[in-house]
Amino acid sequence: MSLVHTLPSWRPSGLADLVIANLPDGIAVIDDATRYTLWNPQMAALTGESAADMLGTAVGQRTCLVDGLFGGVLPATFRGEKIAHRDVSYTGRKTHGRCDTLAWPLWRDGQVVGALLLVRPLSVYAGAG
Repeated sequence: MSLVHTLPSWRPSGLADLVIANLPDGIAVIDDATRYTLWNPQMAALTGESAADMLGTAVGQRTCLVDGLFGGVLPATFRGEKIAHRDVSYTGRKTHGRCDTLAWPLWRDGQVVGALLLVRPLSVYAGAG
């Protein structure tokens, strides 16, 4: 069961969608079949991979920054564990730097049905008061 609509033409429509689209964090959601079902604009900017290319593909199907950052922790996330790493090096197609990462299980009716993957570039903290 997919968690969100997977159309590559996703555009913010409600307030929650606007929040996701405007966060400084790269956000991806994978469903219980480990397919990408959400890929926000910041994730596209970080990885150099468009939502059109990633939505509906399985984790590991394409060589991608997100697979490298999260591939090893997804089994634990699907067991319900929250996994965070600080100050991780990343290299996307067009960008590189350091980031914090978070893999968070998504629950429905007592079962993990997906995972939220978050990448926050450390540059986001620059100038924050």
